[in-house]
Amino acid sequence: MADQGFLEQTLDLINKSKGICQRLNAWCTHHPDSDAPLTHLVHRQIKKLDARLLSLGESVIERNPNGPSHAETALDLAQTKVCLFETLELLDFHNREERCGHDGALNAAFATMHILKGMEDHSNTGRNNSNQTKLHRIGWELHGLVRSMFEKGDSVSWTSADVLDNFSTSRPKIIDFLTRTTEQFKPRHVYAYRALTDTPYVIDAAAEAFSGSFGTVQKVNHRTTGESFAMKIFRVRNAFLEKDRRNILRELGILEVCCHKNIVELVEAFSLDNGRSIRLVMAPWAPCTLATFLHESDSERAGRCPWFDPGAAESDHCVFRIMFELADAVSHLHDKMIKHKDLKPDNILLYQEGSRHVTPLITDVGVSKIEIPGAGTKYTDSTYAYLAPEQRKKQSSDLRSDVWQLGCCFAELFAVARGGAAGYRTLHESFNNDDPNCSCSIAGEHDRFVTALHKICWSGNSSARRMYLVLTGMLTLDPADRLDIVSVRDQISKFFGVQGGLGVS
Repeated sequence: MADQGFLEQTLDLINKSKGICQRLNAWCTHHPDSDAPLTHLVHRQIKKLDARLLSLGESVIERNPNGPSHAETALDLAQTKVCLFETLELLDFHNREERCGHDGALNAAFATMHILKGMEDHSNTGRNNSNQTKLHRIGWELHGLVRSMFEKGDSVSWTSADVLDNFSTSRPKIIDFLTRTTEQFKPRHVYAYRALTDTPYVIDAAAEAFSGSFGTVQKVNHRTTGESFAMKIFRVRNAFLEKDRRNILRELGILEVCCHKNIVELVEAFSLDNGRSIRLVMAPWAPCTLATFLHESDSERAGRCPWFDPGAAESDHCVFRIMFELADAVSHLHDKMIKHKDLKPDNILLYQEGSRHVTPLITDVGVSKIEIPGAGTKYTDSTYAYLAPEQRKKQSSDLRSDVWQLGCCFAELFAVARGGAAGYRTLHESFNNDDPNCSCSIAGEHDRFVTALHKICWSGNSSARRMYLVLTGMLTLDPADRLDIVSVRDQISKFFGVQGGLGVS
């Protein structure tokens, strides 16, 4: 009878919970921001919780010698509890954060990654520099706070009144610490340091700095570990406009929802000068770009890239693997509906340290955005030579514009793989030459570009001819007929025997 009573109470609780889910579903449907990305995510999560409750109810009812085991019921219960806690945290997040537009889409991506984790093990991702930095900083601050509370006198001889009095005195500091700690785990958080000397980083003055329209990228070394990072310093105007800050925070927002071994990793974002200067620290420091690789002479390239030998089978396999990993990284972005918008050789790093293995990394998401159907776009954000045909004509574009841009990069890389510097010149001059009628755009000179690519590929082996088919599939003028990024990745894997699980770390 006791078991029967417990069963009835459990089912009653599940039914009441399902009733709450129904009311929450109705709340989402009639919410003023019902079409907002973050509200959509809440709606899906509530439906997931409702399904979990249904499964748990069925497991409890059918629990008998011939039905689900106690272990299965316990697993259902554990999964339901996790789903419930995630839903409650997500509802709180929805109440606090921006729900609409690009920021709302970024918040939905942030919540998906950092709140809706389920019962997965995230303890060994290999991509936790950002959290390690936060936790290290919080730990040292907590250590200092506790030490300051007990530094006066011999704490062993303190009475309870002494402890309460000391705690009361320290309470404002404790509340401030807890508030700031909570802030650090919110989306797009920028930590405020007073000066660069207060940060964990030292600028490596011996390393080359790279400048662009945004500002400067410098090599920094961690004071404690010695690890090298790239620090992106945004150019400060006479007045640090709110628009500038908003654009920087959007770049930060894209980086903090990416978790892939072939995309640069966010370590920390911090400000100096009372928030006037924002800096992004990223891993790893990789000063060699694909553009550097393409533009070097054959002898320079041989010295910098010992893994590369034009026409050699081992070298070709390495090139195919680079392409596969980059396609996998773009697939990771597209899974999150992130459109990079400016894929070009300058924004692809070739990282090699301590081994012959080279790791390609996508960087510079400064103009990237969450793809929202019907939303406007800036066509001038992307680099002109690599604009997809639809972007060049200022027509509607989607994620397949990234496939075009990546196809341009792959074609240039493969031209060097097949013919070295001469192969690259042949392909480059097909769209960028002294002809006064030349548009200096791959899309504008598509026929000449594909003809030059055909000449380079078709004179090679069967692998080169298969790569030509992949590249022309990426460089189809009509985006509706263009390969999507998953097809690109899968074809490279199938045709060239490149294996490897998804690079999500």
